[in-house]
Amino acid sequence: VEGTVSVEGPLPLTTHVRLRDLIVAPVDPSDTTRLVDAGTIDAGGFGHVTLSLLGTTKGEVGRSGTVGAFLVPDVETAVQAFHERGETLFALRVEAVGVSAGSPYFASTQPRFQLGFPRYRVLLFNTSDKTVDAELHAYLSP
Repeated sequence: VEGTVSVEGPLPLTTHVRLRDLIVAPVDPSDTTRLVDAGTIDAGGFGHVTLSLLGTTKGEVGRSGTVGAFLVPDVETAVQAFHERGETLFALRVEAVGVSAGSPYFASTQPRFQLGFPRYRVLLFNTSDKTVDAELHAYLSP
């Protein structure tokens, strides 16, 4: 690098990614070919992620369950192994347990993971008997 280099203001060390309006019909996490594909999260340049999953049920829940997300590294072999064999090679997982008639709202704990890949595909499941409207928050940090 030659010449003058300047940076205006502070450099952001973290970022927040929000995937919202994720409609998730009942689907078992083992049925990997039917999981709801919510897109990808670009994690390049970050070392960790804290995940938060929350949402609301659509109607009265008759059978309680869990709503969750897998973050599968967006590399061909990992995605293929997940869809074809249900193998979770380096996948991250977050779950909101106890989705029930007790409240229309649900939320997960907030697990923190070390990242090993620059992009992750987000796949959602729902073991309750009602469709849910979910959102996933990914707080990326060094």
